[in-house]
This record gives sequence, C-alpha cells and structure tokens, in this order.
Amino acid sequence: MRRRPFLIGSIGAGLALAVGVPPADRARATVAERWDGEVIDSVRGPIVVDRPGTVTFGPGGCIVVGAGQTGITVRSSGVTLLDPRVEGPGSTFTGQDASRSSGIAVSAGATGTLDDVQVLGGSVRGFPYAGVLVSGVRGLVLERIGISDIAYSGVRLLSVVGGTVRGCVVSGLHQQDYPNSYGIAATRDTNQSLEDAPRCSDIVIVGNEVRDVPRWEGIDTHGGVRVTIRDNTVVDCATGIALVPLKGLAGTAPDAAPLDALVSGNTVTWTGKYSDTGTRWGAIKVQGAGSTVGSSAERATGAVRGNTISGYGDGTSMSASVFASLTSGLVIADNRITSGLTRGIMLSHSNTASEVVGNTVEDLGWVDKPAYRSAVDVRDAANDVTISDNRAFGSVVATAAHPRYGVYAPGTGSTIRIGRNDWGVSDLPLVPVAQRNVVVAAG
Repeated sequence: MRRRPFLIGSIGAGLALAVGVPPADRARATVAERWDGEVIDSVRGPIVVDRPGTVTFGPGGCIVVGAGQTGITVRSSGVTLLDPRVEGPGSTFTGQDASRSSGIAVSAGATGTLDDVQVLGGSVRGFPYAGVLVSGVRGLVLERIGISDIAYSGVRLLSVVGGTVRGCVVSGLHQQDYPNSYGIAATRDTNQSLEDAPRCSDIVIVGNEVRDVPRWEGIDTHGGVRVTIRDNTVVDCATGIALVPLKGLAGTAPDAAPLDALVSGNTVTWTGKYSDTGTRWGAIKVQGAGSTVGSSAERATGAVRGNTISGYGDGTSMSASVFASLTSGLVIADNRITSGLTRGIMLSHSNTASEVVGNTVEDLGWVDKPAYRSAVDVRDAANDVTISDNRAFGSVVATAAHPRYGVYAPGTGSTIRIGRNDWGVSDLPLVPVAQRNVVVAAG
C-alpha cells in the first residue's frame, strides 16, 4: 500500500480523546485483530500490523487495551502509523510486567530485522512496561508522540540501527517495582549475544521534552555507538542524560561502553519538585565499561558540549552537574552550569586524554558535608585532564565557612594540566590535596 502524507491529528487531540473513552468501550476487545487496511476512526481493541502500509487514525480512532495487552503490534517492514492513539490499563501494578505490555511494539521476532518503520504523531498512555518498544529495526522514525503514565520506559530502543526520536513529549515514569526507569533509552537485549542483538547505533534523539523520571534517567544509551542527544529539554529526572555501559551477556560485568556520543545543546533542570534524591547522579553522566581504577575494559568516548544545567549535585562524593569516569578522549566544553550543589564538573577516575574547556560555572550552593564547592573536581585516580579557558564564581561573594575552589583534586595519581582559567571570587584556584597528583601548566 502506498503511504499517505501526514495530514491529520495532533498530540493534544490524541491525549484528550484517550481520556474520554467510555468505560464500556475500554474492555470491548480482548484478542488482537489484524489491521485490515481501513482508516481507524472508532474505539478498537489491540491490532497487529503484519504487512507494509499506512495505518491512519481518524478523529475518533483509538486503541484501548486491558492488562497484559499491547495496543499496536508491528511485525512488518515499510509501516507508517499516522497519529495513533493508544490507551492502556495504567502503570500501577504489583510486580514487574512479565508480559512487557506496551502501547506500540515493533519487532520481527527473535531472528528478524525490520526496515523503514515510522510512528508520526499521536499519543500513548497508561502502560506497565513501555510506551513505545522497538527491537531490531533499521531506519526508524518516532516523531511528535505524547507518552505518559508509564512504569518502565517511555521509548525503548533495542538494537535499532539508524533511527530518529524527534519532538516527542515523555512524562510520568513511575518505576513501580522496577529497579530503574527511562524516558528515552537506546540499548540492547543483554540476554542475547552481541552478534544476535547488536548495540544501537547511529541514533539521533533531538528536540524532545522528557519530564518526571524522578528516580532514574531521562535520556539514556547503554553502550550505543554514534548516539547524538541534541537540543532536548529534560526536567526533574534523577540523572538527566546518561551515557553508560552495557552489562555483559546474562548480567555479567559491563563489556561495551558508549562510543562516539555527542550530547549538545540540551537544557537539563532539577527543580526540587521531588524530595527523594538518593539516585541523583547528575545532569549528564558519561561512564565506560569496567569498574576498577585503570580498567582495561572499553572506555566511553565522545563530547558533552554547549548544554545548560541547573539544580544538580549534592553532598555525596559521586554527584555533580557533569560526571565522568572510565573515558578516553572525552571533551567537556562550552557548558553553562547556572546553579548546582558542591561540584560542577567531576572527573571521577580513569579519564584519559580528557579536556574540560570553555565551561562556565555561575555558582554552586552547599550542603553540610563537604563544606567546600569546586568548579572542577578531579576526584579519584588515573585521570589525565586539561583544564583551560573555564570561568566560575564571577558575580558572587565568597564566605569563609564555605570556600569556593576552581579545581579541587583530592585523589592521587592523576595528571592535571592547567591552562588559563578565570575562577572569579574563588578562594583558591587549585587545591591538589596533599600534592598527590602531578600538576603542570598546559601548553
């Protein structure tokens, strides 16, 4: 079937329609029907799309499903869903959802790969696993979808090669009975080998809004390759944007780091709306595989550029606005930290050939422990970093009880190359505690 242009519907209309579905219609269908080619313009139960074509939702069209059901299942290449509206039973449940019921699920199955699948517009609400779940697709476009009231993951990409998630609004990830939760995630099935379930690669996540993932991560890649996260707005997520490693097969030690990632132009904000900050790492986190200092496991690579960050960090030694560990050649440049607590940019350990350049830390608050604040914190060991052309603390008054430092280096065995920086009203430009690191002038 030839595809039709996207001409109807909107996210707002889709959300309003889903809310207004009569109770009698919510339970009308219990068995998935085959999509038979017509425009969907009424309330229906779950459907399966198993041939190429365009599924168009009219003004009255909505898929409504009950517990354990997925709204739309796509099993074919060459499928476009136009303005789909899907309502599930809600995200509140007991225990993790073994059925992995989702609003929209796209997969060829355990052995196949699909090509050229698009979901344009529409809304998904109220599912105990994922809003949109995509596995094994080449050439994916998810655009302008409103996703809300989800337990585990708003958008979950598994082994997607070449894909775009653009202009979506994801909110309300509750994490009930799951160890974690994600607004948008690009990862793979670690119960299968890398050969059978490869990493996500060449993914662009751009212009989305992710809100209210208070106990875990807003936008994430586990071991993705060439993942670009650009111009998104992330609000009240425990970690705003996370580039982290994949676990090995069947839950063994991490063995695949995120590679060639770009995080740029995003606005990441913690407003203080949620009081539980126990899982809050930072606005942007970059971490390679391995865990020990100097590990030979694959290192994370890429750049964190031009982001605006506020409200992150706390009194623990492992929290900052930008956090990095186990990286190689990582560039942290031209970011603006408008507010935060204790630490602006932290290099935890094992960051080699890294650059912290051209960043601005306007101010940092404080908590009881530790009492100092630092624009850059070289925290532990085995870091090799150049720190140059940064600015901090330019318009605030220092206090004796809570001193500000440009660079604080309490670890050991790191090489810190210091160029020209403007640390404003900081009490000391550099504090290499007990002189346990090598500090040299940057050329």
